[in-house]
Amino acid sequence: MALAEAMLCGLPVLASQDRGHRELVRHGETGFLFEQGNMAEFVKYAVMLYENPDIRNRMGKAAYLHAQKFKIEQSLASMAEIYDEMLK
Repeated sequence: MALAEAMLCGLPVLASQDRGHRELVRHGETGFLFEQGNMAEFVKYAVMLYENPDIRNRMGKAAYLHAQKFKIEQSLASMAEIYDEMLK
């Protein structure tokens, strides 16, 4: 949930490549995904965001918009559609 919360605050995120993170983060658009345990890759992306406010701001805005679909209201609406379809 911490990644979604950061994104809803308009922040780009850095996250390791695992199943949940890959669903939430669009690499190069809403943040960066790095290989688990690869500190050099993590540092590269962190420095890039630190040194480039334009990229940081663009990604932050994209992160905010993308994270909207993970809000509880959206999740409940999606689940309701799935159940309606299955019950037909």
